[in-house]
Amino acid sequence: MKRFMKRFMRGLAIVFGVILGLIVIFLTIERYRGKFALARYKKELTAKGANLDWRTGFPTPSADDVKKTREFFDAASTITDVNASVCSIETAWSKDLQLGERRVVWKLPNPNVDGSVTWEQLEREMEANRAGRERILRVLETPPLLMSHAPVTLVYSGGVFMKKRQVAQHFLGVVLLDLNKGRTEPALKDLHSYAELTRIHREDSDLPGFIIREAQMGMGCGILWQACQFQGWTDPQLAVMQADFGKRDAFADLISAFALGRVSTVEVYDFVRHHDVRSVMMRELVEGQEPPGWGWDLLHKWEYYVFPFWKYAWADQDELHALVLSQEVLDLLHSFSTNPSWKGIDVSLQQQIADEKKQMRGGLFIPYNRCRYLCFGAGGYDQRSALGRVVQRVMENETMREMAVAAIALKRYQLRHQALPSKLDALVPEIMTQVPMDFMDGQPLRYRVNADGSFTLYSVGLDGVDDGGSTQPPQKGYQSYIRGWDGRDMVWPVPAK
Repeated sequence: MKRFMKRFMRGLAIVFGVILGLIVIFLTIERYRGKFALARYKKELTAKGANLDWRTGFPTPSADDVKKTREFFDAASTITDVNASVCSIETAWSKDLQLGERRVVWKLPNPNVDGSVTWEQLEREMEANRAGRERILRVLETPPLLMSHAPVTLVYSGGVFMKKRQVAQHFLGVVLLDLNKGRTEPALKDLHSYAELTRIHREDSDLPGFIIREAQMGMGCGILWQACQFQGWTDPQLAVMQADFGKRDAFADLISAFALGRVSTVEVYDFVRHHDVRSVMMRELVEGQEPPGWGWDLLHKWEYYVFPFWKYAWADQDELHALVLSQEVLDLLHSFSTNPSWKGIDVSLQQQIADEKKQMRGGLFIPYNRCRYLCFGAGGYDQRSALGRVVQRVMENETMREMAVAAIALKRYQLRHQALPSKLDALVPEIMTQVPMDFMDGQPLRYRVNADGSFTLYSVGLDGVDDGGSTQPPQKGYQSYIRGWDGRDMVWPVPAK
């Protein structure tokens, strides 16, 4: 019996040794397969002009930018939290409104629907924040262009976003108060300040900074609609407003942001390769921000034990996967750079997602891909979907901005000619340099003059189909109708009756 057990244990040890040897050989092959493939791919990208060196890929702010940025956030910290229900500007549909309607807030007896805040309270709040606001205005006279040269995953914490959002809400509240009191010149000045706020750190061409600026522009479209309902503007005042919000090339900025995001990806993998799981997770805790979207949430439970094998064998394959996805998205955006169209981008993006799902969800490849794409995430199609949502929101905001600028131009035309133009083309070149664009399908915005003398201005909406300016949701019932983009077309709202 002892001889049998001894022989059995020896055989078991040999089997275990063979299996262990095969595992080592497999992991080593995987290591060098990824290493050579990543080096080859980086060489190809570099030959095309891509900068993948995160040490030199991030622009460096000047000493003046650093000083002004510090002054901006110091001043922002003194701004108290103005009632958000007032200053966020109503954009969502509510049951007491008809679809396509919006309240003219500055005409209401109180600046919010439930009456919990009065105009007198709002004015006192704005006066209490005057000192901080004036400090911010001084910074906005020559706003800082750059915030930081650090990798983007380390720059924007939730605190930065919230401070910028709070300042934006404050200026929206100031404009509403000006309109309520009939103060056109102060309202125009404050609208100009808000436009400058959307351009602060405008040369920070990283994705988080770009998203913050786009969010501010989205909020700005709401206050522009409110301003367009005011009847006391002169043509020169409207010209200033049009110029303030008409100077943008957001799609080019979006491409730059995605390109810099690729550099950030290289930095992330460089950091992970040289640190253990605890250090990686502590980096997040120290920065106090959400995971940057590259699969950090996978670094727990069983993945914790896979991590050492991933570092040895699959880190390069994982980085290669992330870079390939980034490049495919960049190539897709570049293909639409001359005529941006969300419908065209979405169709191509959905095809990419379908192709990757087919590739990644096949039999034994599921656990294998979960291991080798630990940091990036085995579901690269999820990353594409997330990036697609960013692109969609940018296209929505830019379409709304084009609609706001078109509405301002229509008011100017009406002041000059005492009538609305029959077509948007009539605005060019007298008032606009080109016909305002619908980023949903890459065509001009739709427009018509109504029998009652009003006008209908609209985008074809997310599906890219012209439904004649219909505000009705695509499905029956209003359960999914939350904002104008949930309608068949996105229509420039009319004042609620």
